[in-house]
Amino acid sequence: MVQLDILRGFAIMLVIFRHHIIYPKSTGIFSVVDFKLYTLGWSGVDLFFVLSGFLIGGLLFTEMKHRQSIDVKRFLIRRAFKIWPGYLLLLCVITAIKALNLDFYMFDRNVIPSLASILPAFFHLQNYLVSPRLHIWSLAVEEHFYLLLPFVLLILTTRGKDLRGLGAIPWIGVFLLAACLAMRIFVRHQPGWILDKSLFPTHLRIDSLFCGVTLAYFFHIRPELLEKVGKRTGALLLAALVLVGPLFFGSLRATAWVTEWGFTMLALGYSCLLLAFIYAKPNVGILGKFISSGFSRVLAFIGFYSYSIYLWHIDIGKEPLGYLVRHKGLFAHLSPSLRFLAVETIYVCLAIAMGVIMNRLVEKPSLALRDRLFPSYVSNREVVRQEAETLPT
Repeated sequence: MVQLDILRGFAIMLVIFRHHIIYPKSTGIFSVVDFKLYTLGWSGVDLFFVLSGFLIGGLLFTEMKHRQSIDVKRFLIRRAFKIWPGYLLLLCVITAIKALNLDFYMFDRNVIPSLASILPAFFHLQNYLVSPRLHIWSLAVEEHFYLLLPFVLLILTTRGKDLRGLGAIPWIGVFLLAACLAMRIFVRHQPGWILDKSLFPTHLRIDSLFCGVTLAYFFHIRPELLEKVGKRTGALLLAALVLVGPLFFGSLRATAWVTEWGFTMLALGYSCLLLAFIYAKPNVGILGKFISSGFSRVLAFIGFYSYSIYLWHIDIGKEPLGYLVRHKGLFAHLSPSLRFLAVETIYVCLAIAMGVIMNRLVEKPSLALRDRLFPSYVSNREVVRQEAETLPT
């Protein structure tokens, strides 16, 4: 579904603008726009969470419909072939950088400059302990989600033989929204609070992922109910704007409600956005014309490579360029506005190029090997056929 790649592209661009090189106050005429992109950029990860919940939930629901069970071992192996090769290569590169004392990156407050900081990342515990790179905390959350969801579905369906138990999925989604919100409020008001305690832990962020799972449940199991809502594109886009828009005016560190209600608003707002995109018809209406535009094709291209871009944009783009800007005076002769344009353009191009290269060198061969050794029980063609039958004509 090209709509999902478009949203992935939007999400990764938000992340890139969050991990800026030049501070917004030094970007000349772009300062206001850059500051707003920086302010909301961190929420790109929340959009990725909703998308992951929808996609992974869809894979599992499709398998349950076809086989009346889930092969958890095969599911986890297939996920590992998707996630681990690029991720482990990144950790090996970081290990080599630190072992050779080449780490010139400017993570002063965010990374412990020692090999010991890398070890938790190999066990996907970096979101609870320490992390060698700040952005990989979200991969730990997703990995915990992959480990948890199949067993939840098996418990609900008595090992997959009675799919009526899946009717509990929406209620679990509502419960997690309330429970995560309550826990975030509690944590935010504890003495000695720092942002890491609210932003990174899996048990405080899994509600976004389960919002995606809930949408996947209705999309694959109860499509007749979801279609009634999905047709209301204008209302969904307005709801997304109302829920996500206020986050433009809050700070992760300084505004309490952002790390409490704000995460809940993003989970619901991005769910509305996803639903609007799923049911939008190409070339029909404003959203349909946007999806069919050249700009959206560029976003979809970026979104297709978003995982590799996410992995490498810090080490290949942000920090080397940041070092050249701060310590070598890169483009210092230009005006602040032109300097920002030049640096940001190189940054984005480097990140995308590295994502494409690493996808071709690592991710694509790994997925080919996966499909040869552990083929999916449900073919891609069958999944596409089901999606086509589910979407309105």
